[in-house]
Amino acid sequence: MQLQREGLKPRVSVLCPGFVDTNILYSDRNRPAEFADASTPQTDPAANAIRERAAAELKKSGLSPRAIGEQVLAAIRDERFYILTHPELNPVIEQRMQDILTGNNPAAVPSPGLMQKLNALRPR
Repeated sequence: MQLQREGLKPRVSVLCPGFVDTNILYSDRNRPAEFADASTPQTDPAANAIRERAAAELKKSGLSPRAIGEQVLAAIRDERFYILTHPELNPVIEQRMQDILTGNNPAAVPSPGLMQKLNALRPR
């Protein structure tokens, strides 16, 4: 706002990605040992199994970083503020915004309607 008052035209975009096919679930491999979470063993089989399932889902349904980058470049060229990479998630975003506007607290467990929308997005 201040920049606009000074006659400048800042251009900003906000990237709101859905699933992206990356190795972010393995980012702990980059964490220096002195910052590791000592309370969670690195070889916890249950945690590893969950991570592997999530990584497989990302590989299946996530967009490539290149595809995300192309969307970002197009949005910058078009001077779009929001970059929503997965339009099929719009109903989920809409429900969240409706909850905010009506003052509903975020649900610890998504509503059945929201879960139905999310399940409909899963690849078959």
